Amino acid sequence: MNRKKRHHFRPRLHLRHFADATGRLWIHDRTGIVAPFRQTPENVGYENLLYTPEGGPDAGTDAFENWLADAIDSRAATPLAKAAAGRPLDRAERSSLAAFIAVQDLRTPRARDLVTALFHAGMQKEWSRWEQEPHSLAEAIKRDSGVTYTPDEIRELLGEYSFQVTKDAWLDFAQDMVNKVARRVYAMTWSYGRTPDGDEFITTDLGIAKGSGRPDRLVPWALGFIAQRDIWVFPLSPQAALVLTPSGTGHAGTLKREWVGAVNERLWADAYRFAYARTRITRSGPTA
Repeated sequence: MNRKKRHHFRPRLHLRHFADATGRLWIHDRTGIVAPFRQTPENVGYENLLYTPEGGPDAGTDAFENWLADAIDSRAATPLAKAAAGRPLDRAERSSLAAFIAVQDLRTPRARDLVTALFHAGMQKEWSRWEQEPHSLAEAIKRDSGVTYTPDEIRELLGEYSFQVTKDAWLDFAQDMVNKVARRVYAMTWSYGRTPDGDEFITTDLGIAKGSGRPDRLVPWALGFIAQRDIWVFPLSPQAALVLTPSGTGHAGTLKREWVGAVNERLWADAYRFAYARTRITRSGPTA
């Protein structure tokens, strides 16, 4: 069986909208370690075996990668293209694109690092509680299995073992949360904005800029809607973006040049490492 090694956390079907006439886009390393270079969408935005489960019945398989490809990305291809062109979406298309945007917030290495760190902190807290209150774990074991341990035996067991939070916790979390996030994204007000002549949006290995309260109040990225991050800006292409807000009537029009620049600056600052653009990025923005 042929295995997929490259797991794209930035879907190729989206990055192709940022490619130039040659089918390539500019890649910029925010750390400065790698000089800007041009590449095709197929060869960027991936991490080897990123979505390969480490345990359970799907261990070592492409199950999660296949789920993303079949249930999320392929269904969003047409709605994404229509949205980028400023064409209206029907309810099913809006639902597919909402799921695509929701998963984009959950599927990146940065989301992986955040979720596994949170799970580890929670597990560490619980482990410390068991060490301090071994009787609580003994009672739970007896309740679940009928096996009785003394507090001293529990302390001995805890001293012999350690725990490790694997990326499976993140993969399970992403699958559990996608429909919840997608429903909220679907219910938001969707506004469509085009850049002024001469301006372009970039995108990054994160792909979403967030704000709090107002579209002009952009804040550092955090997962989901935490800390009132109720404004989501999703660049569709160099020329267009969706602006998702919690209320309002929605509109379509040309965006202010200063706001496009602010979104690009926010995307750049939030990037895990790489930014992608149709034209090379300078300090003043993408240029031909």
